Amino acid sequence: MSNDSSANVLQLQRGESGTALGLKVTFTGAGPMTYSDGGPPAGGMTLELESSGQHQTVMLPERRWGESIEALGYTYRVLNAPEPDPKTLRIEVRKI
Repeated sequence: MSNDSSANVLQLQRGESGTALGLKVTFTGAGPMTYSDGGPPAGGMTLELESSGQHQTVMLPERRWGESIEALGYTYRVLNAPEPDPKTLRIEVRKI
């Protein structure tokens, strides 16, 4: 795990965790996912988020990468270009 110089961007390999601004992010998995909208399988990833004793599991489809998403008093967004099976994740974290 490494942090970019901005200190709020994490770069994680699959299975790794990192903390930025008090939000712990674990990149638990990625790969093609089938969604309820009936469309074809698309890339997606699963994240575990933790802060101040709260925990949230997020399944994030590639079509939402790049969007700021709010959780546990933070916003985060995936900086990777959409791809079906990412091995490395770059995620920007901001405190609300």
